[in-house]
Amino acid sequence: MKGFYQGSVWYIRKVTVPAHYKDKELFVYFEGANQETDVFVNSQFAGNHIGGYTRFVFPISKFVVFNADQKSAEFELAVRVDMTHNLDIPTLQADFTFYGGIYRDVSLVATEKVHFDLEDRASTGVYIRTPKVSVEQAELDVDVRIKNSGTEAKAVKLETIIYGPDQQPVASYTSDLLIPAGEVFTAKPAIQPIQKPELWSTETPNLYRLVCQIADTDSGVVLDEVISTFGCRWFSFDAKEGFFLNGKHMKLIGTNRHQDYVGIGNALPDYIHREDIQRMKEMGSNFLRIAHYPQDPAVLELFDRMGILTTIETPIIDTITETEAFKQNCLNIHEEMMHQNYNHPSLIIWAYMNEVLLHPKYKKEPAKQKVYFEKVYAIASALEEMTRKEDPYRYTMIPNHANLNIYKDNGLTDLPMIVGWNIYYGWYKGTYLDVTEQMTRFHEAVPDKPMIIAEYGAGVDPRLHALDPVRYDFTQEYGTRFYEAYLAALNDMPFIAGINVWNFADFGSVGRVDTVPNINNKGLIGIDRKPKDVYLFYQAALLKEPYIGVAAQSWVRRACVEDEAGEGICTMPVEIFSNQKEVELFHNGVSLGSQTVGNHNKAIFDVPFINGQNGLRAVSVADTTVEAYASVKMVVLPIELDVFPSSGLTINAATIASFTMRNMIRHGCLKNPISRVVGAISVDRCIL
Repeated sequence: MKGFYQGSVWYIRKVTVPAHYKDKELFVYFEGANQETDVFVNSQFAGNHIGGYTRFVFPISKFVVFNADQKSAEFELAVRVDMTHNLDIPTLQADFTFYGGIYRDVSLVATEKVHFDLEDRASTGVYIRTPKVSVEQAELDVDVRIKNSGTEAKAVKLETIIYGPDQQPVASYTSDLLIPAGEVFTAKPAIQPIQKPELWSTETPNLYRLVCQIADTDSGVVLDEVISTFGCRWFSFDAKEGFFLNGKHMKLIGTNRHQDYVGIGNALPDYIHREDIQRMKEMGSNFLRIAHYPQDPAVLELFDRMGILTTIETPIIDTITETEAFKQNCLNIHEEMMHQNYNHPSLIIWAYMNEVLLHPKYKKEPAKQKVYFEKVYAIASALEEMTRKEDPYRYTMIPNHANLNIYKDNGLTDLPMIVGWNIYYGWYKGTYLDVTEQMTRFHEAVPDKPMIIAEYGAGVDPRLHALDPVRYDFTQEYGTRFYEAYLAALNDMPFIAGINVWNFADFGSVGRVDTVPNINNKGLIGIDRKPKDVYLFYQAALLKEPYIGVAAQSWVRRACVEDEAGEGICTMPVEIFSNQKEVELFHNGVSLGSQTVGNHNKAIFDVPFINGQNGLRAVSVADTTVEAYASVKMVVLPIELDVFPSSGLTINAATIASFTMRNMIRHGCLKNPISRVVGAISVDRCIL
């Protein structure tokens, strides 16, 4: 991918280790580095990791030498991260920027010789399954991997304690174990079912804690401890009726999310992840597709606590390489993803291969292309088999672009348990009125598989507006009409289990030449996290608590030509989004009357803007405590050119565009008087 540095970088620092670490096992633990990482300790090779989005860990005890006085040890940690394009490592190409280097936390971890096996794909070593859950009881199946790095067998006690959502102990179990030297032992505590469990759901995300402790049998000293949260819930997908959580039908509605932010790329501190997820909840989301790769561990932890269901996927996107090395790297990354995220109750789907046939190779060589498709299927089949073996209690999904035949003909709609579709009717092609017909056709072609609309979206530039929006104009107004139509259509189709807007926030995409270079602006909010009108629409459509939002709040500087009456007033429509039945709008304290909110959670008022500041206040008629505000600074221009505040106006008749007055002056738009009309041009109003 052109447009950014793709090569090696080095990170080097001195690390001081205290004396009491001398007899412990030391590890360096990475939450993520993109994409191939080599680690050296005191110039000695400690390990290599392939993949930019999963965690990894290396033992380093043998490279660390303590001083003769044993007061401390100092070592040099050198890390080389290589972003050179490698055909054997996914992702090969995609519509997002591949930020490189170390971009998540790195930790030095010290354990006793006997410890939970964090070397098992950088997991905690504790795996929790809830194979059977009901309102009466929840069964638990727990695997605990313990490693003995010592030279002698060790007798230990494994204590497993369960705490309820109220933080009170529910049950405790103790096992006597003998861990052989230099080996990993898997224990299975005999845990009894939890009676009358407090169920986890999106509305009541009740979390239990499983605390595992390893203690020395002779001394009773605790050697290691792992705290894992889990939830008691059950869920199912049905090809005709959609999704059920704890036996209750619900429509999964939410967004996708990339992990970058303006000015800092992928290196997000945890508080930004937290704020993002809070905004999702405030939008009314109950579902997120983590796209297109595992993200920071804080993300799934927050979904568990805040009650948002999710999918997570391996970053195989657009295309593959037909080598055994590529296939093995895909399997390794997928296995890491599963081991590291196994216990989260919010996670319900393992996904892989986003739009993998979007750019198929060998278009002019049918024989080679047939072999290529077979290779794609072979990787998908291996991933599917691994996933179902590792986790028989969650679903699998392949998200496809909207080319039904190519995926169906090559067997990719047969493999996964759920078929995902990425659709953009009304943006890249067709109209948004095509959605119902097309999705019905897709369902009829694959009638036995649950369906999720994994992506749908339109570009929205918050700077652009139009009173008569059209496809691909990137205006806020077209975006709201697009999403109004999509949400209404997709909600009316029961066989669609879930829908994910593309995207939650704008994100970096080197090479894109939309209205903002190198940015994909299909987000409901900006890359700087400022909400767009489409975000307000979803709040009105999804929230249960009373809500009102004024679309004008993002269009605060405007200009227009006064109405024909020539009284210094410019009338323009203002959209009010609400889940209330009736809303009233006040303009500079004067009521413009009330309106019934339509089927799209929207009312439209014609506002008589005056020159200067215009205050807008929208209020629910039923509950006047529910209100929203906006302030618009309007420049009202005279309708008569002879009193126009300039020597004239130059119009570029070949484009549809809008500018603020200051930008028109800055770019020389206001300079030459209009002396004649060229062509059939009718100018009713200058919208700035």
